[in-house]
Amino acid sequence: MHTALVLAVITLILGQVLIKVIVEPAQVARRTIAEIARALIYYQNVYADPGNRHSAKIESEAHTALRNLASELAVGNYMIPSYTLIARLFALPSHEDCEKARSELIALSNNVYSENKARREIGTSTMQNIRHLLKINDT
Repeated sequence: MHTALVLAVITLILGQVLIKVIVEPAQVARRTIAEIARALIYYQNVYADPGNRHSAKIESEAHTALRNLASELAVGNYMIPSYTLIARLFALPSHEDCEKARSELIALSNNVYSENKARREIGTSTMQNIRHLLKINDT
């Protein structure tokens, strides 16, 4: 009787550890990717529309949001132990693709303030790269 109780307690503890150490961080990583997908759409008119200047407040908001998401993406990778294995199990992008996407998000945040005439092409191309790297589908 005690053996069954001890095994049940051990199983409960191991299950909770698994949830806290692997499942929850993987869900946070997926949520961050979803937030990036949202920001790419929400701020597209700011980072990829050279003919439409926005208020300094909106530009600053877009710049900060994109940079914060780049930081959250990096943190998410480091929170998950054995990221390569867990990424496969939870259909997350590879560590390398996340690092590239992080760099692209920072570039996109910098594009918010760009006066470059190719701003639309740069912003759109960068957005497409991020979507590809993070496996964000159009559907």
